[in-house]
Amino acid sequence: DGGKTFDISRKGLPSKRPKVNTVWWEGYPRALAVHPDNPRKVYLGVDGDDGGGFFVSEDGGYRWKRSRTQPWSKKIYNALAVDPTDPGRIFWGASGDRGGVYLTTDEGKSWKRVFSAMTRVFDLAVAADGTIYCAGSADGPALYISEDHGKNWKMLNKFPAPNTTCDAICLDPDDPNAVFVGTLRWNDQAGGQIFYSPDKGRSWQDWTGNLSQL
Repeated sequence: DGGKTFDISRKGLPSKRPKVNTVWWEGYPRALAVHPDNPRKVYLGVDGDDGGGFFVSEDGGYRWKRSRTQPWSKKIYNALAVDPTDPGRIFWGASGDRGGVYLTTDEGKSWKRVFSAMTRVFDLAVAADGTIYCAGSADGPALYISEDHGKNWKMLNKFPAPNTTCDAICLDPDDPNAVFVGTLRWNDQAGGQIFYSPDKGRSWQDWTGNLSQL
């Protein structure tokens, strides 16, 4: 009903919070993605090797089932995205020793790592044309791009934001060239910024404005 009311959904999810290979000390439901052609099919990422992983709901999020096959790393923050040009293609971004981007082309039946140049991946977004953006940290806040469904990647930009990391991407659904990126400092420290590109990442502008305590 457009956010007027909410129900708590726990059926099929871990009965306790994972503790092994989590982003911080405990694992949580962190990343959500919706099938572009079937809004009742929802994907969820819960971080943590001991119970977390890739979950699927067939009824709009009321009940969940953990996929029998999982990405090699379950240390996920917000990086879960479905390719609108091929809904069977789902990308999972992980952080840590086994970090990078994992791809399934069969809705989670099998996975392979397709990107490992940046092992601290915090967010993913896939544009309407299938272009993939990958945000994280590579000795500073960085954004990578793939224009061939994850086969090849290149660094799009390293942002002039010292001691921060890229942790959020937003794409304009009405303008395929518009990309927004957010950076932050961990541990509740101020200093994050918002950057905007009007041309698919070729040039960037600082759009932080008067927002404070990012």
